[in-house]
This record gives sequence, C-alpha cells and structure tokens, in this order.
Amino acid sequence: MPNQVITGVILNKSRDLIYSNLFLKHETPRNLSVLISGAERIGTSWCALSIAHALNAEKKRILLVDGNGNFSNISSYLILQNTSFLEDYIKGKKTLNQLTVPYKNKNFHILTAEQGNNYLAELPLGRVQIMAEDLQILAENYDHTIIDLGTELTDKNLSLCQIADNILIMCSENSADLIKTFDLIKFMNETKIDANYNLIINKVNSFEDGYKIICDFIMSLDDKQYQILKTELDRCFTSEYCKDLTFNYDLKLPEDRDNLINNLPIWVFLEVIPFGRLVSFFGYCAERFEDKDLKNMYYMLKTCKDIRNACAHSSCILNDLRPN
Repeated sequence: MPNQVITGVILNKSRDLIYSNLFLKHETPRNLSVLISGAERIGTSWCALSIAHALNAEKKRILLVDGNGNFSNISSYLILQNTSFLEDYIKGKKTLNQLTVPYKNKNFHILTAEQGNNYLAELPLGRVQIMAEDLQILAENYDHTIIDLGTELTDKNLSLCQIADNILIMCSENSADLIKTFDLIKFMNETKIDANYNLIINKVNSFEDGYKIICDFIMSLDDKQYQILKTELDRCFTSEYCKDLTFNYDLKLPEDRDNLINNLPIWVFLEVIPFGRLVSFFGYCAERFEDKDLKNMYYMLKTCKDIRNACAHSSCILNDLRPN
C-alpha cells in the first residue's frame, strides 16, 4: 500500500502521530508527496524532515523540497550553509537540478529557499506551474520526493499539489484545527487532484501552546522551590550565555506567584534552567501526560544527575562497593 511506502518507520511506529488513509486513488506506490495543513503551527516542516530521514535510513534516494512559499524554514532547521536557493531559479539564474544540495549523504538532497523568505509572492501563477512541471521531472531521479507546503492553500501552492502522488494533510486534535482541516480536505477533493489523500494528526501540538505548561509547572512548585527557580532565572540577567534572551522574554518571576504572567515559552525555559530543574520539569511532564515511558526516563535522569553532581564535587562514587 502507498502509505506503507511513504511513511515507513516514522509514522507507523510513532506514538505522537496518528495516521489514516482518506482516499486511495492509486493502486501502486508513487513517489511524490506533499505535506500541507489547514491550521498553523502543526509541524508540517518537522514531519517532512522526519519522513525524509526515515526513508533515507532505508537506503532510499530522497529529495526534500521547501515548497512553503509564505515562510521558508527548512534551511534554518537544518542549519544549511548553502549559498544557492530557490530564488535563483525564480530569477532564471539556475535550474532546479543545479540548486539541489546534498545533506548528510549522497542520497539525501535538499531544495530550499532562504530562511523566512516569501519567495512565491511575486511569482506569476503561470511561472509557478512551470516550476511544478520542472519539479515533477526532477522527481524522476529520486525514490521519493517530499514537498513541504506549510499551512496556507493558495492558487500557487495548489499548483504544486497538482503534481503530487500523495497528499499528506496534517492537523492537531483541537476542534478548531479539525474544522479547518475538514474544509481543506473537502476543497482539495473537489479540485479532483488525482492523488492518495492521507490524514496525519499530530498529538504533540494538540493541547500545548508552549506557554501554559511552563506557567502550570511554576505554579505547581512549593514556596521554597519557587524562590529557588526565581534565583535561577535571575542569573540570566548577568549571564553572558543567555542574557540576550532577557531582552525578548520576561524571565523575572514576581515575588508573589499569584501575579505570575503566562509569557515564558518552553523553548526559552529549557535554554536557561540548570540540569536539576530540567530533570524536575521532565518528571512534571511525565505526570501531566501520564506517560510511563517518560516516567522511566525521569528516574534514569535522576540517576544521571546524582552521578553528575558526585563527579562535579569530587564525591566518592564507588565508596559503598563491596565484594560479591
């Protein structure tokens, strides 16, 4: 079945992604897949990267294309140092084949735009359709071609859907996202694009926005731990490593936690806290999500913390070893 070929290891074995066939129009596997979402911040780029990595690990020849014409981000995710981007194709300076960049090995190629660039904005629809045809020709050189289209469905990226063999539609479990996704599925099916339609529900992005979980964790601390965390965050204002974060995020906790403002995201919090706090936050997440695997990892991290502390303070780690 096509879904087995396209998703491989990453989707069928993941706890965080629910995969379902919607409409299967091809009886044999095809090689060009598009990821798109009806809602924002669902993770299409990360999912495209994960699928590409999984297929490449199975010795497949992969082309990953940043087709998100509104906000390109794959180059930043992979920290690519290339100097040639899709903008050069748009300007007629290079062909798509000349712009493909090897990543990690000779069988994994990337075709991307500059970070954050809205490279399709000024491109006429007819030129996008020519680009889609060129991509289809280029895809013949690979076992699988994966195109990340992002969230917004326009006439331009719809042209890229027209060449797709598989359309992977992503959403979360939130009701608002599901409604938007249903509208997207209905519209795309009405366009009569001859492709396999598949739905991916990303559970990771379903109920956490990255802010509330930190606020809840802080509120769960007792008074002593709250004051210790406050001191830990206060160190950021003088630290050469993270003081720049204080210009964009409010890292100063109020004396009275009842005045706590929900404005500290998890991606900043994890950058500035010490290892011991990270372990306690890990344990909090294990309880919050009732995840046994996370709980087991939490206890392993506690042991790592004990060993790390013993080494840092020159303690006797082997002092209580006895014969037999």
